[in-house]
Amino acid sequence: MKKSLVVLIGVLLSAFSFSAGLENIPKDVFIKAGVSEANIEKALDLSKLAKIEIEKNQIEAKKVDLDIKYLLLDETKDWVKIENLMKKSSGYRIKAKIKILKVKEELKKYITEAQFKMIFREMRQRNDKRMKFQKKRKGNRPKRGNEPKRVKRAY
Repeated sequence: MKKSLVVLIGVLLSAFSFSAGLENIPKDVFIKAGVSEANIEKALDLSKLAKIEIEKNQIEAKKVDLDIKYLLLDETKDWVKIENLMKKSSGYRIKAKIKILKVKEELKKYITEAQFKMIFREMRQRNDKRMKFQKKRKGNRPKRGNEPKRVKRAY
C-alpha cells in the first residue's frame, strides 16, 4: 500500500512539474488518454501562459543572484544588502512555485488526474522506445562489409 502511494505521489508530482511544458506532448497522446479537443486547447493555452510567467520569475531571480555575486566580490561587503537581495531572490522562486501550484489546480478543470497518469505513462513508454534505439554501441562490434581489420602492433 505504501509503495503504491509513493509511486502515485511521484507520478503526480512529475506530471504537475511538467504542467508548464504541456506543449511538448503530441496531441495524439492527449486524445489517447480521452481528453477532448477543447480541453486540450484550453490546457495548452494555460500551460503557455504559466510557462512564460514562471520563466519571468526565474530570470528575475537569476538577475538578483548576479547582483549578490557582484556584492560578494566587492571589497566592502555590505551584508545587510546581500541578505535583502537573497530574500528577494528566494521570493521570486517562491512566486514561480506558487504559480506552478495554481496552474496545477486550474489544469484539473480540463484534465483529470487519471488522464494525466495515462498521458505521462504513454510519454514514458515513447521515451523508453526512443532511448532503446539511441544507445551507442560500446566495445567490440562486428565488422561490417569491407572494413579493414585493426592490426595489433608488437612493440
